[in-house]
Amino acid sequence: MPGEAEILVAAYKLAILTFYIGVLIYALPIPLPGLKRWAPTLMADSILAAALVFIIYSLLDLSDYIASTLGGSWPLYDSWYDDAMGVIVSVKAAVAALYSVPDPGGVLGGAKILAAPVDKAATAALLFLLTVGGIHLLIYTYGPLLATVGVALYSVPFRILRGAGAWLISFILVFNAGLQVLPVFLATVASAPGSPINPPSSIESGVVYREVRVLNVMGDTVKGGLLVVYNSTGSRIAAYPVDGDGYARSSTGDRQVSLPDGEVMFDYVSNAVSFPLEPDLVDTSSQGGEILVWSPHIFWSPGTLQYAYTIGEITGYTANETHSTYQIELYPGEYVEVRYPQDCPVQVEYQGLEATEGETSWEGIQVEKLRLKAHQHGVYNITLGATPCNVTPSLEAEDYLSGPGGDFIDYNILAAFILYYFTVPMIYIFTLFIATTGLARLLGGRERIPVRIV
Repeated sequence: MPGEAEILVAAYKLAILTFYIGVLIYALPIPLPGLKRWAPTLMADSILAAALVFIIYSLLDLSDYIASTLGGSWPLYDSWYDDAMGVIVSVKAAVAALYSVPDPGGVLGGAKILAAPVDKAATAALLFLLTVGGIHLLIYTYGPLLATVGVALYSVPFRILRGAGAWLISFILVFNAGLQVLPVFLATVASAPGSPINPPSSIESGVVYREVRVLNVMGDTVKGGLLVVYNSTGSRIAAYPVDGDGYARSSTGDRQVSLPDGEVMFDYVSNAVSFPLEPDLVDTSSQGGEILVWSPHIFWSPGTLQYAYTIGEITGYTANETHSTYQIELYPGEYVEVRYPQDCPVQVEYQGLEATEGETSWEGIQVEKLRLKAHQHGVYNITLGATPCNVTPSLEAEDYLSGPGGDFIDYNILAAFILYYFTVPMIYIFTLFIATTGLARLLGGRERIPVRIV
């Protein structure tokens, strides 16, 4: 393929040829006014074409100077383009990961529907950015060569390819400056948003669905309350209400709750008390369909939010249909505490312990509490009985998939995302094409091809 120098030499020769054709037409003794009118036109065209041969590189330098004056540069464009592609590809990857996550409980259907417009917006933005990237590659890599080709086309006699040459020259000059200034224009019009899709860590590290049941130290279910899930570093990642059978429930009411594929820790929260559960670390990937966790401190849990706990040691117990009696070894300062909703009374019988009554509130429920404290070491008998309790605390699930305290998709950021990565750049590129057409007309590229002799 000929180089830029060879193409410019050919363009210059074509310009000279055009000039001599004009001189020849002037000299021809043929009385054809239509042909004679071409003589000054061809001579003027040859002078302009020859001038373009000599100044085309100066015009390219001027294009770079204009971009620099406006604050643009190719490194600035490259930085913006890489950031934009990184955001869009991450959004596409997050959506693809969401669609690939197993959904045995059907809880992801809504999230997948909500993610569909994000996927379409990201696809449109990606295709547009790839188009802009292709134009940049063409301009940055082959710009001077294409400009010289444009000059050669511009120099063809009788303006046969003048329009194509003028447009090609204008395209290189306008887009060479315009693309460098694109990040500056975007920064002036809009600010760069984050990703409109907030992929939870479930997408990043895998997700599993398990039934989780909460028990007390005696192996009985704990009813009501909230099961809080932490990752292995102690960060809270999910929370699920506990039903009357001790099972955690998702936001859809399903017993299959989403958990990270790996090690997690659990706490049980009820009546304004938080209980760490055992095992300390649970590997969800090695567990089956149901995970059992228990509190080493709660020993009695007959109804919703009714329970008794201790830091002492249970040495024995007896139970019938209405009451349970526990033998608990306590050292001085250790205690047994009973908590229950105010509307669900609990009967407590004890001896030799200091009783302290109180009340508190939790999730809109008034809670009664009774603390039985030992002043000397011994084994104490405590008898407990409860009436049925049907209170319902106002607890909401924080599913692991969508993450606590946030939505899977931020539609305000989605609008900003489309504006910044698609709408404004498209308007800008369209404006550059209009400028290209205007500059091509200024260079005389408006004529089509008419070679009329008579």
